[in-house]
Amino acid sequence: MSLLIIDDNFLSPQEIEAIRKEFYRLPAIFSPFTVGVPENELPKSTDTYSNRFMYCSYADKENFTHDLSMRILEKFCNKHEIKYDEVKRTRSNTTFLCNETRPSTPHVDADYDHLALIYYVNDSDGDTLLYKNKYYKQEDNEMIIDTRISPKAGRAVLFDGSAYHSFCYPNIYDTRSVININITRNER
Repeated sequence: MSLLIIDDNFLSPQEIEAIRKEFYRLPAIFSPFTVGVPENELPKSTDTYSNRFMYCSYADKENFTHDLSMRILEKFCNKHEIKYDEVKRTRSNTTFLCNETRPSTPHVDADYDHLALIYYVNDSDGDTLLYKNKYYKQEDNEMIIDTRISPKAGRAVLFDGSAYHSFCYPNIYDTRSVININITRNER
């Protein structure tokens, strides 16, 4: 793995709790587009239970996830002296307790050079898997796990966005909530 920073201590306990409260007040929008769920596996409007995503994602600065995401990003980048050019996307999502044991489909968030930051809103099971496979070097379909990161409230992980990654669904906790931020790097 070329770049990997895992930090459990860039926010105070009070900041972690304030982010959690604010996160759960965000509007929730169901979306089938988070990781490319096949049409026949999507929940139907008549379902009373879903293990899929509640999702909020926008590229502009006027969206309701932007301010919360920027506070997290600024604290993390200041501590680790990371300079970036642009925030390309902020997204928040929650997955729900289910009995699915296979990880989600390995993916990259974008097909351009970027860094991905994942912030864990709550303690949960449902590890994030980072793979050795890179988007621009992918020659076969065998995905090789490089790193597993367990969700812990206040933990953030920053990694090279060209690394394939996926997540596991929570099988013990009711929810797994994350904020995902994609940035382009300032090399100056």
